[in-house]
Amino acid sequence: MKYYLHIFLFLAVCFIFSCKRKSSILISGAVDSLDATMVRVTNTDFTITYDSTFVINNSFKINIELPENGFYKLDFSSKTPYKKYPWSHSCLFYADSKASYSFKASGPSEILQNRYNFSSNSDTQNKLNEFYKLVSLKSDTIWHQKMYYLNLSDRALAKGSDSLYRKYLDTVSRIQDYLKKAYLTSIHQYIPENKNTLITPYLISSVPDLFERYNFYKKVLDDLSPAVKQTKYYDEANGLLLAIKNLYIGAHSPPLYGQNGNEFEVNYAGKKVILIDFWASYCAPCRQQIPDMKKLYDQYENKGFDIISVSIDEDPLKWGRASKQDSIPWHNIAELTDQSNSKNIKNFVVKSIPANYVLNNKGELIGRNVELDSLEKILKKIE
Repeated sequence: MKYYLHIFLFLAVCFIFSCKRKSSILISGAVDSLDATMVRVTNTDFTITYDSTFVINNSFKINIELPENGFYKLDFSSKTPYKKYPWSHSCLFYADSKASYSFKASGPSEILQNRYNFSSNSDTQNKLNEFYKLVSLKSDTIWHQKMYYLNLSDRALAKGSDSLYRKYLDTVSRIQDYLKKAYLTSIHQYIPENKNTLITPYLISSVPDLFERYNFYKKVLDDLSPAVKQTKYYDEANGLLLAIKNLYIGAHSPPLYGQNGNEFEVNYAGKKVILIDFWASYCAPCRQQIPDMKKLYDQYENKGFDIISVSIDEDPLKWGRASKQDSIPWHNIAELTDQSNSKNIKNFVVKSIPANYVLNNKGELIGRNVELDSLEKILKKIE
């Protein structure tokens, strides 16, 4: 499992769709079976709560002034069990100054499955709604296909046709993979067809396959309207692609930074392979692989292997505690800054963790997101 990050390169310049004026909006909600549920408006990474209220008599209202036009989250959190557990879920929306919003859902299931209605007189919010309708349509179509083949597999099993039963289950498995990718495939379909909305560059900034589909996203950005190209969301997406362009295999590694924005000097003397490993105290998969990394480090350290752990933690106490618990023996650095301001995240386009880059003794990139077993094969060549 990977922890997907929100990478924003906040710029000072104000443009057409995203000027720095304050945004006053009204959100009215009608929701069933959700009394006593907390509703709050936050920034997209949940670090700032601008206002909150509770659902009373199946409704809520938030009249709020936000710092600027832009993307925010309407976050629901309930202590009332849904399927035996308390729950929380957030809904992305775009705040347009003086716009009004109407949120409707029949219960927690619609919110958790993104089946709610979030209407507005904001053109940008309506474009966002179009995208989510596409995601729902694509997901529903794939889900019905899955149910169709599950029914066929059940019938085959009842008739004792094992070969046909296995064939249908294989099809179900492939369809399940498509279902997991419905959101990303919806982005691929939506963005080339929507050149006049800032929803397009915003979505590009969030995708996990920027490296794999660089040319596709570059063309989409190049084809955007002049007005959209003057927004900070275009600058963010374009900045990511510019960084990726400098991260090709064979390129020299960007600089690394530690606390207080100080550049970390990588010592290549006597080194043959260097692993730059991005992690965080809250990332369980990152920390679970440390014992295996230690084995490789112990075996190949004297043969020219080194590791630089780069934490994206913002809290120095959490970073220090995790580092001590895991007894990390190699270089372990952290900027300890808001992830939206992280030079390491920006320069290396870290979209998820764990993530890594492998360097040679010249500081050139020879691998990206290399699994440890593949890394071991590389290390065996330096013996």
